[in-house]
Amino acid sequence: MTENKKYCMGCMKEIDIDASVCPHCYYNEESVQHYPCLPKGTLIAERYISGRAISMTNDSITYIGIDTQTEETVSVHEFFPAKIAERAADGCEVNVKLGYDDIFGSCVQSFISMWKAIGSVKGEISLPTVRNILDFNGTVYAICKYSDSITLKSYFEETRKPLPWQKAHSAFKSIFSALDKLHGAGVIHGSISPSSVHVGSDGKLHLTAFSIPECRSQNEYLAAAPINGFSALELYGENRVAETGSDVYSLMALIYYCVTGMVPPKATDRAVKDDMVIPSSVAASLPKKVVTAFIRGLAVAPENRVRSVAELSSVVYASDAPVGAARNRQTATPAKRNAQPVKTNTSAANKSAADKKKKKSKDSSLAVLALGTFTAVVVICMIVFCVLYTTVLYKNYDVPVLNDAFASFDFLPMNQGSSGDDTTLPAETTQAPVAENRYVTVPDFTAHTYDSITTNSTFTQNFKMEFTFEYNDKVAKNAVISQDLVKGESVLAGTTVKLVISRGAEKIELPEVIGLQYSDAESELKDKGFKVKKVLLENDGTHTEGIVEMTDLVAGLEFDKGTEIILSVWDEYEEETTEETTKKEKKNKDKKSDKKTTEKKNDSE
Repeated sequence: MTENKKYCMGCMKEIDIDASVCPHCYYNEESVQHYPCLPKGTLIAERYISGRAISMTNDSITYIGIDTQTEETVSVHEFFPAKIAERAADGCEVNVKLGYDDIFGSCVQSFISMWKAIGSVKGEISLPTVRNILDFNGTVYAICKYSDSITLKSYFEETRKPLPWQKAHSAFKSIFSALDKLHGAGVIHGSISPSSVHVGSDGKLHLTAFSIPECRSQNEYLAAAPINGFSALELYGENRVAETGSDVYSLMALIYYCVTGMVPPKATDRAVKDDMVIPSSVAASLPKKVVTAFIRGLAVAPENRVRSVAELSSVVYASDAPVGAARNRQTATPAKRNAQPVKTNTSAANKSAADKKKKKSKDSSLAVLALGTFTAVVVICMIVFCVLYTTVLYKNYDVPVLNDAFASFDFLPMNQGSSGDDTTLPAETTQAPVAENRYVTVPDFTAHTYDSITTNSTFTQNFKMEFTFEYNDKVAKNAVISQDLVKGESVLAGTTVKLVISRGAEKIELPEVIGLQYSDAESELKDKGFKVKKVLLENDGTHTEGIVEMTDLVAGLEFDKGTEIILSVWDEYEEETTEETTKKEKKNKDKKSDKKTTEKKNDSE
């Protein structure tokens, strides 16, 4: 090693030259580092020494290492997508497999951009502290400050008990803050789980296992499998797309796991039948708003879920009393009042008590009347305010709770002209003041959705947004179909970017075609945008040829444009010829003759 020093390849502390087992971590220096990991002791860029491999993902391998200049222990993140890259004969150099140069080069840039964005977020203890990003060995490396930690999964396997809410409440605060800033920098984690969140030696939670966006897409060479129980529904299937709401789901699933000790049901299973519940023993200890946060943050459908970590944080960390505590306070006062009852035996005392009881009853009636009057006034005031808000005040004030409550009432003025069916949104809805003569890099907007873009302050501050909405049966609803600015291009801040947003597949109501001639039914269905398949039914002569008898889907319901409708149609009736009739009669006669012969034989026996 450098300057006659030897470092343990397990913990990177200095050890004796002749030592084979580390006296600090008991790591055996003779243990084998398997392919495709770098050989232990590899010197990177004449400065960093890599040790044992800590973890491996679809796009990278992480090692413990040391900075020989500062003697600081570091984590070394090497970009190494195993499906499209391999080691050279020296075991260190990275070679790209034949035909994958363009993909590898594009992913290298994504890797650099991701770690630069992570490094730009300062003051967050839950995020890696990026020390350096360098090009070496035919690939790139991100060097970060090392944090000694274990996964949350390992932590719970050791403790074998869930976290009380107050501890989870405190522990996850830094994760909320870090994730919110990451999203602001354009980074989506996409794989938050008990394995990617670590408990550090400092007692804090740390986000790890970052991967480039291609790992959360349909890229066949890099795409990582969803994590059952923690991945949102949109991370499954052919049109998978990671967005800020995906991290919201994973984060709340992780908190659910921590406070209940149970892995949440798989999102795809919940989409069919949602059996997910919060155990009553846990729910009783949670603040009401946190129960609400679980419901909104773990909504299966992305459109029903909280989209922003900041919004979720405002709910989770809002001051509220636990449901169980409120229930206890209601029963505590009567118990205390009856703890020491007053006893009297004289008639005077009894009369006095009767008078007090009568007066108390009168006072109670007046109190009930006053309370009823006050409640009625409050209700009337609320109704008047809601009417005013939905007709006039909404123009000048924004109350999210009321917006959500009245969103489904299309006849209200506040919901007129803002349905999202407008072809183009006004530019000012997503425009923010930008600094002049400042250049920004155009991101890949097609990896985002309309909601994740409009709620991302970095995007809205750097660009003017112009949205166009189109039906598309191949791109998920609200996802970006295309952008007019080239990804990676450098443009002036404030430049307008035109984005085409998918409305999803167009929905069409299936008309009733049973009883029509096939040609008429086919024409009507195709005119509406359906595909048609014809299946013939055998006709015994009692049905009219060419009439539609049934459809495989129910008329009156809406289906995606392009859906195939199967029409069952009566076939042509074919009369039998005299020769065919004679053959059939002879065959039936022979069968009857054989049957009688068999019966006689059985009787004789």
